[in-house]
Amino acid sequence: MLLALGKLAKPEEKATFAQIGAELLELSSAGGLVDLKGLLEALGEREITNVLVESGGTLLGSLFDNGLIDKVIAFIAPIIIGGKEAKTAVGGKGVDKVVDSLKLECVSVEKFGDDLMVSGYIKE
Repeated sequence: MLLALGKLAKPEEKATFAQIGAELLELSSAGGLVDLKGLLEALGEREITNVLVESGGTLLGSLFDNGLIDKVIAFIAPIIIGGKEAKTAVGGKGVDKVVDSLKLECVSVEKFGDDLMVSGYIKE
């Protein structure tokens, strides 16, 4: 198991993770966020070329903001959550105009029960 940590992780946290057999990868961090480019470079050095990210809006936003995503697989469920304080699926900088948004190509859609899976590659 490989665990990426910011260099500001506490020594007792590092010791706990090491005790359970995790290989610790210490990376620089800014604003409490691990250097994602550094993480992907370290994974590439280990010949890991595919990474599945199932996360919240902050991590996804950072990955999109840094141009670190090449394929998107999104599930859409027929439910409405809403609310003024609702979390967004993708955080980050976003765009001011729809014309500036990231677009997908080679898009496919599959149905799983009531849910839809939309997948595609980021258009360059």
